[in-house]
Amino acid sequence: MTKLDVLDTLDRLAICVGYEYGGDVHTEFPGDITALDAVVPRYEWLEGWQHSTTDARRLDDLPAQARQYLDRIQELIETRITYVSVGTRREQIIG
Repeated sequence: MTKLDVLDTLDRLAICVGYEYGGDVHTEFPGDITALDAVVPRYEWLEGWQHSTTDARRLDDLPAQARQYLDRIQELIETRITYVSVGTRREQIIG
């Protein structure tokens, strides 16, 4: 996960959790290019943390809302996030 620090100032964060089209909600992006005009994304909203993450060097150093955001993304993609960057420097990668 890159650029987590870019989200530090946001009040709320949206995660797209589905796509509504044809009267149904799908969790996968539609493969039919003709359906794209009718697709409506469905978002789940999470609270922002409004606190700098640039000094974090461990996941435990992140604000609780930032951890919740990362945890929710891991749940949705069913994959563990291995690295999180909170700045441009090499030492700003949490792993």
